[in-house]
Amino acid sequence: GIVKLDPKIIESLTEEITDYREITTRANTASISEFLNLIFAAALKINASDIHFQPGESAITLRLRIDGVLHHILDIEPAHFSQIKKRIKLLARLKLNIENQPQEGSFSIKVKNEQIDMRVSAIPSNFGETLTIRVLNPGRIALEFEALGLNESARAIIEREIKKPNGMIITTGPTGSGKTTTLYTILKKLNQESTQIITLEDPIEYKLPGIVQMQ
Repeated sequence: GIVKLDPKIIESLTEEITDYREITTRANTASISEFLNLIFAAALKINASDIHFQPGESAITLRLRIDGVLHHILDIEPAHFSQIKKRIKLLARLKLNIENQPQEGSFSIKVKNEQIDMRVSAIPSNFGETLTIRVLNPGRIALEFEALGLNESARAIIEREIKKPNGMIITTGPTGSGKTTTLYTILKKLNQESTQIITLEDPIEYKLPGIVQMQ
């Protein structure tokens, strides 16, 4: 019941793939294992935050979320997706015989000595089970204010506010817009030996050294 991914193949594919559109031509002749390696490698190469498998009336749509925007990659035949879904659910330790209830699970892959966590959610829909994979790649978290893309005035406001001894900062925005990255960047900025930081997270997406993180 355990399905293993080959990190060497995924690492090799991340070097080969230059554009997410390359998946379309490669996927046509790929086996189930090759297909998953290809999708995961492409997601890592282009810094996708989510992988979506959404069933429709006649096909399953594969989309990747890049910089907060979903991009259509290809349509998958139902019979082919049935095998793909089974592999993903096995990896995430989800129950194969349950398709009418939401399920959540996770698995990890290691690429270039870095652990990439994949958080999987399965949700029933009118055309079948929808699968979403959140790609938690530590390499995507720059944790530097200069890399967040904030304009100078906004950055100055945030850096001023986080120096205050109390208060609240609220971040809002759609999936993939940078909420978690911004909050973790603030935590890194505040993290010093003279202070103790405790977080309450649901879930803990990235592990930060020197900070007490609670689920």
